[in-house]
Amino acid sequence: MVAPDLKSRIFGYEDSLRVCAKWCAGSDPVARALCEIYARRSAKLLFSFVCSLYPIEINTIDEAVPSEYRPTIKSVLPTVEVVRSCELEFSDAVKSHDWNRVMRVLKKMGVPGLCLPPERQLDQLEFVVGCVIGRPRLVPLVELATFVAEQCEYDRVKKYVEEAYTLNPGATELHDLLTISGIVALGSNDVTNAKRQLLESVRVCTKDGYPCIPNRLYGFNVSLAQKLLEYGQRDAVIDFLAQCQRIWSHQRGQINTWIEAIRSQQQPEFRTSEFLIAVNRPGVRIQALLLRASGLGNSNRLLEMGKDDDPVMETHEAIEEYRRQWRKAMRGKLDIGKN
Repeated sequence: MVAPDLKSRIFGYEDSLRVCAKWCAGSDPVARALCEIYARRSAKLLFSFVCSLYPIEINTIDEAVPSEYRPTIKSVLPTVEVVRSCELEFSDAVKSHDWNRVMRVLKKMGVPGLCLPPERQLDQLEFVVGCVIGRPRLVPLVELATFVAEQCEYDRVKKYVEEAYTLNPGATELHDLLTISGIVALGSNDVTNAKRQLLESVRVCTKDGYPCIPNRLYGFNVSLAQKLLEYGQRDAVIDFLAQCQRIWSHQRGQINTWIEAIRSQQQPEFRTSEFLIAVNRPGVRIQALLLRASGLGNSNRLLEMGKDDDPVMETHEAIEEYRRQWRKAMRGKLDIGKN
């Protein structure tokens, strides 16, 4: 049986490819950028976890990734069908601890091909995000900054964050941008600044005392809170979570459980939250981000609509479709194969 952590990464990889197959076929540069970011991120998560299981063979990793690569507007991504056809063989290879066989199967699944050396990887993602013109670029740019912050490439992250602020971010983007800035601050051990960014990241989600984000479509970002707990900053994290309770009121019970755990000197299990798991699944997340981008201005999706099309109706339909997918995800029945 494949370990749960590995299984979840395989699932995330499949989910990313499934939604990429749907959106990459069109001409919307926002969709292409988001799909490529999530496909490469999920491949990186899977590849890194597999490599951690084989520390002795780690020196052969460079041989598995492409040595030459030029940025392209549209990468060729593996299909979900190919990945699923390899699952049984992959499981057997992992259980047998056969590194060479594991690598052969991963190549069939297209994983190493999406895990370029860091510099080339970021060049490619910057290229596809740069193909988005106007304010809608804000959406994939924030996602790129999040991905790169996970890789601890803080100089590039600062550049992305600075550009994002020139595109007039709303509360939804500010919540993530401030979280990212806090993570960058922790990278230089500036705990005081990181705590300030954490609390500001939730403050911007309210206006005149009321939530100003669609709190059932977007989850709150706990990545900085998680890191601050590792620094022993319990009071700041409790304050952050208490404010989240007032905004994401439908998650009050779960958040209260986390607060009580922190007060009891325990580590809360943020990753087990059904709500956060659901809204952060690639297939669900990309749909929400595309909906957000369509409201920021001249996305191709709106520009290509005919005179008889109703943008308001399309937005309403997109919201309803997202809500249907979100409800399925919460029940573990999202249409992406077995959970």
